[in-house]
Amino acid sequence: MSLKHTASGEFSVASWEEQDLAGDWSGLRMAKIDAEFVCKGEIEGTLLVAYYMTYGDKTEDPHDRTAQYAGYLAFDGSLNGKKGTCTFQDSGVYREGSPFSAFSVVHDSGKGALAGLVGHGLYYADGDVMRIKLEYEIA
Repeated sequence: MSLKHTASGEFSVASWEEQDLAGDWSGLRMAKIDAEFVCKGEIEGTLLVAYYMTYGDKTEDPHDRTAQYAGYLAFDGSLNGKKGTCTFQDSGVYREGSPFSAFSVVHDSGKGALAGLVGHGLYYADGDVMRIKLEYEIA
């Protein structure tokens, strides 16, 4: 589906808390992640993050691990100057120190000037810079 608007920006990880979950499923480590990302650019604001992550290996350095994750991102900020809140459903992979995620707007989650928001996007590492992009419409 082709959407009318795009917004992009960069973000940084303001906080990251990881809690191991009990059990060892087929050698995979599972963790619950609570984090906060701060976005700047056409996407401006904060993302409160709740993920469940499975690690495919048990290396000591978490940046060397391979992982898959899924969860939700609660956004509070603005898209191209339109202020409001919404929630994204996110799924991604983490390989060789870099994440790649695809996300979509949760139906009817937009509030304020983002009421009626529909769309999808992605975020990824571009060298040392974290980039985020959203294609969207506001009904």
